[in-house]
Amino acid sequence: MRLPPKALLLLLWLYLRKKPKTAGKILFVVTSHGELGNTGRKTGYWLSEVTRPWKVLKDAGYEIDFMSPKGGECPVEGQNPSDPVNKAFAQDLSAQKKINFTIKPSEVKPEEYKAIFFAGGHGVMWDFPDNKELAAITSKIYENGGVVAAVCHGPAALINVKLSNGKFLVDGKKN
Repeated sequence: MRLPPKALLLLLWLYLRKKPKTAGKILFVVTSHGELGNTGRKTGYWLSEVTRPWKVLKDAGYEIDFMSPKGGECPVEGQNPSDPVNKAFAQDLSAQKKINFTIKPSEVKPEEYKAIFFAGGHGVMWDFPDNKELAAITSKIYENGGVVAAVCHGPAALINVKLSNGKFLVDGKKN
């Protein structure tokens, strides 16, 4: 059975009208810290710890925003340009705009996010654990029913997150 072009357009319009544009928004957090203590070595967020979850979540229909403690451009380590996922990330203009111009915690509206994800890399050990703004955003997302996730060194962001009942987010949690 062949449908006339107007009928196809109508069916496509009906389909797209009901389909949500995204599955929701997820906030990725990367470090702003670029020096490995007093060693003189550079550090930052670990690229594949951003690109792997970014690809899976993007493919599932989520919109990803990137935040860092200071906002703006963030130091990166662990770059492997031959990796196909890293390459896809580097070629995605929207992702590049967001990762190169990260938002500041003061610009985040936690109620807009279904999840918060803390990427690893050595730099997080300096600017995640005692950051009250990151802790407050994490607490609000969690208490709104959102998911809190982290990889590698990223869980350093969770150790001082207090909930509205005064308990720490990690109280009673096991890995």
